[in-house]
Order: sequence, then C-alpha cells, then structure tokens
Amino acid sequence: MARACIFCDRTPLTKEHLWPDWLRRYVNDSTKWNWRLVDDVDGEISQELDFTRRAYEQQVRAVCADCNGGWMSEIEAAAKPILISLLEETSCSLKLEAQETLATWALLKAIMFDELHRRERVVLAEHRAYLYERRAVPSVGAWAWLAAYDAEQIGHYAYQGLLLMESGDTAPVDPTAYAVTLSAGSVVLQVAGTSLASLSLGESLDPYAGVVRIWPASAPVEHRPHSPMTTETLLAFSTAVYDELRTRSWPPAKPAL
Repeated sequence: MARACIFCDRTPLTKEHLWPDWLRRYVNDSTKWNWRLVDDVDGEISQELDFTRRAYEQQVRAVCADCNGGWMSEIEAAAKPILISLLEETSCSLKLEAQETLATWALLKAIMFDELHRRERVVLAEHRAYLYERRAVPSVGAWAWLAAYDAEQIGHYAYQGLLLMESGDTAPVDPTAYAVTLSAGSVVLQVAGTSLASLSLGESLDPYAGVVRIWPASAPVEHRPHSPMTTETLLAFSTAVYDELRTRSWPPAKPAL
C-alpha cells in the first residue's frame, strides 16, 4: 500500500526539505558532512543509516503537494521574517503573535524531522492533527523555547519520546510526551508536548540562562543574541527539558542526543 500524507492521508507524496532553501544564505553549509542516523528503542537498534550530504539539503517524502504548497508554505512564509531577524543576530522584542508563529513553525519542523525515524515517531499524533486542523501549535500541553547559539556546530537535532502515565493508569505503548531540540545557525528552538493534563512544564526551565519561553505566550519577550549558548549549554538545556519529563516517565527512558 502506498504511503499517504501524514496530515491529510492523500496521495501522492512530494519531497519536503527539512530546512527551507532560503535558510542556507544564513548558515555555512558549503561542506558535505558524513551523517549517521541511529534509532535506539530500549537498547535495540531499529534503524542505522550512514550517508554524506550538505546539512541543509535533507528531504523527506511524507506530505502531499496540497499540504506542502498550501498551509505548510503559509506557516513558512509567516515565520520567515522572524527567523531572518533571529539569524541575523538582531536583538528584538517578540510580541504574542510572533511567538505563536515561531512556536507553530517549530512544531511543524519537529513533525517533519520525525519522518527521519517514522517507525518510532515521538511527536504526538494528536498534536500533528491539531496543527493540520488549526494551523497552530496546541494551546494546552505544548511548550516552546528560543535561545541564541554561538553556531560552533552547523546544526543539531535531538529527539526523545517518553512513556508517561497518570497514577493508576495502564502503561502506554506509544509516547505520551516528547522533547525535540533543533538548532540552525545561531538559533535554537526547543519543543515539548504531552497528552497528560496533569503535566506542566516551564517554571523550573524559564530562568535558564539565555532562554526565553515563547509558548505558551503570555507577554512580549526579549531575544538578546549577544550572550549565546555554547554547545555545552545547548545540550545541558536540552537535557534539562528531558530530565523534567523523565521524572514522570515509565519506564525510565534514555536521551537520544
């Protein structure tokens, strides 16, 4: 059976760049890199790939032409001027609408990167459906953060799905919470989400140095790129989000950095 669009179930599928073409003007992607993609589930490797490619020319075949060229393109167009300002390392104030636009784009990117390991997707199916139906990031059970990065490395992608449950519930089979870290050039975006009404994130993470929460948005935030994260602090923050989730996980999960 032919694979269908992950959003609308239509066929045929088209290829979608994980990162937009215009992004290449703001990052150094002239070198081809050796990549290794390994999916590890409970200690068992389910997929292992080695390939050589420029960092920002990766594509996945997961969406139809109508989605790709329609509402997904509209999300991209809305986020582009905000992202360009961030990539140019300009201090700026992000109003509520801009924060939602950026968080929506970050969730869309997390979903598309999920297709690199589609047999073990971590972003919740209900969040994927919410994005398709509302063209927005979920208003409940989703979080996003923004930070500047010193761009020591050309980019990062780290993901983790966790099996969380309410007290007394049956252990879940599929992830009920996820954390995804993305960086491109000088911009870091962290997305997390859950289907559990009792789980809340943010209070212990908001004061993290150099990081601003952009979703849920409650007030304008200031992005100040003059104090960027290093690779060490980037990974530390990604781990902090994971640890915040892991304290509620069953069974204990391992980070996939």
